[in-house]
Amino acid sequence: TRFNNNLPTVPVHDFAISDAAGELIAATHGRSVWIMDVSWLRQITEAVSNASAHLFAPHSAVLWETPADVSVPAPGEFVGENPPFGAQIYYSLRSPGTLSLSVTDATGNTVRQLGSIRGAGLHRVVWDLENDSGALVSPGEYRVVMSGSGFNATEKLLVVPDPGDEVAAAAARIMK
Repeated sequence: TRFNNNLPTVPVHDFAISDAAGELIAATHGRSVWIMDVSWLRQITEAVSNASAHLFAPHSAVLWETPADVSVPAPGEFVGENPPFGAQIYYSLRSPGTLSLSVTDATGNTVRQLGSIRGAGLHRVVWDLENDSGALVSPGEYRVVMSGSGFNATEKLLVVPDPGDEVAAAAARIMK
């Protein structure tokens, strides 16, 4: 099955898989680096392919700190598009059905309703790491819950702090 996810038709000379980020990285010859989330793809088995519905275990989400001085690229400067902010959640449905998708905290309290699922196929939903009232959640352990029509699945989701915070704290300790 072809899945190029906007990879241009160019020679690719090297591939790498980042287990830490759950991504496939393709180095194109003289053009760019192309990155795709494959955390869901690595979980496909015959049983998953034959299931009426499946919720894939999500990769950890980073609660990035927004830089205060975001600059606009200069004309002609090469820039890429960052992945969406938040947790990428993948699920599949063999045939159309109505299921709900939500996020709970580790104790089972609903943090965010992500909506209803209807169409057949592989789908991705991005949880923006906000609760139902619009505030960002804290780093910690959460659960993604997909349920309805006799189906119920739960997968653990870790929200981790911006690794730059640790670097800044270490630098501050050294400077003292």
